[in-house]
Amino acid sequence: MPNNILIVDDEADNVELLSEYLQASDFHTHSAFSGEQAMELLSVHGGDIDAIFLDRMMPGMDGLDVLKALKKDKQLSDIPVIFQTAKADPDSTLEGLKAGAYYYLPKPFDRDQALAIATNATSMRQQLFRTADHTQSIINTVKLLSSGEFHFKSITEAISLSKLLGQLCPDTDNASIGLSELMINAVEHGNLGFGYAEKSAALEDLSWDRKIEERLQEPAYKDKRVQVKMERTPGKLTFLVIDEGEGFDFSAFNEFSPERLLDSHGRGIMIARATSFSSLEYQGCGNEVLATILLH
Repeated sequence: MPNNILIVDDEADNVELLSEYLQASDFHTHSAFSGEQAMELLSVHGGDIDAIFLDRMMPGMDGLDVLKALKKDKQLSDIPVIFQTAKADPDSTLEGLKAGAYYYLPKPFDRDQALAIATNATSMRQQLFRTADHTQSIINTVKLLSSGEFHFKSITEAISLSKLLGQLCPDTDNASIGLSELMINAVEHGNLGFGYAEKSAALEDLSWDRKIEERLQEPAYKDKRVQVKMERTPGKLTFLVIDEGEGFDFSAFNEFSPERLLDSHGRGIMIARATSFSSLEYQGCGNEVLATILLH
């Protein structure tokens, strides 16, 4: 069954071009030519949409207005939103990140980049659906935790745990997103040893999910686990994520970089630092990261 993508842009040529790119790769597309039209469509068919390509600058209800409205709607808030923009200055980029944008796609569109972003976003959406079956009694029980230690191996387990631990936090959605980014990085780049260029190539040829599953079965990697330690103390929550990889030079990720938002991936640490946590600190050789959320 094809993934459904909503394209929102007041310029018909942009909608047509992006639709051609996506439909040629078996995505099913829907179109809206204003923010108001997009919200009307989503109010009826939002449950069927797997990702949204959203123009940032539109007359009337612009992209940022639409994004903020989506995040306030529990039925729509977890749909990945890819901002389309001809301008990605630091201030507007950070504003979009804080509002919940998941990707940035520069104009004019690059076909391969658009397809890689669409594939990555819809894959994340599907994983969220598969792991979203938490009963209210489980959530209420998790909120009683004052400390805990967890171990996991796969991306699916990482997303499931991040959504569960996010229930402990005042801003559940942003905390879950930030934790999932840290935990997925720990699996992909830590335990499984995938490099940035290797992931970029796999996203472009649509082999990324298969490569992860194959490496998880290899003898050198199949027994590696990510460890997460959670602790609640007066005034704050801390999450320590530890992988079994060789680490990396995390100094390059200490500063906000709008350019990185235009890549098909590699935004996780920056998103988590900017929107999800009060502080984020890498330790040792880079295979440990401590995320802190202040409680008010």
